[in-house]
Amino acid sequence: ETARQLAIQEGIFAGMSSGGAVSASLRIAAEEPGSIVVCIVCDRGDRYLSTGIFDPPPPVRYSCYFKNLDNTLSHHRKALPRDMPMFILFTAPWCPDCVSALPVINDIFATELRSDASLLRCIVGKTREEWKDPQHPLRSDLRGEHTKVTAITAIPTLVFLGTASS
Repeated sequence: ETARQLAIQEGIFAGMSSGGAVSASLRIAAEEPGSIVVCIVCDRGDRYLSTGIFDPPPPVRYSCYFKNLDNTLSHHRKALPRDMPMFILFTAPWCPDCVSALPVINDIFATELRSDASLLRCIVGKTREEWKDPQHPLRSDLRGEHTKVTAITAIPTLVFLGTASS
């Protein structure tokens, strides 16, 4: 996963052993605040293209950008059975925690909940700076025609919205 994130977030196209080295370095740096941790990226990613390491995570059924949330929810509700539970995952592609959580959440919805619930993914911002802006619309309660969500303060956040009819 770290090798894939290096390519996506940093533009470093490295292989699996480099991804492992960076992952270990990040863990050590988190355990030792203020320390300087050095890691050598010594392999290339092109050797691993056929392994699937750089494949994107499985898609979420529905996805939207936060500015289109109310409109997307309106269409989403109409396409679902009235009694189907709806969840929304507030996430961002640049957030390492979100990238780690998304496959787990996708797996839960794909295996355990299957067709018993619906998941909508909402991208909170194109950049970390956009999300961290105190004036960001998601940082206050959302009250749209189809949206009633308390302010989002951290990502990833999974919210139960009720059923498609509510």
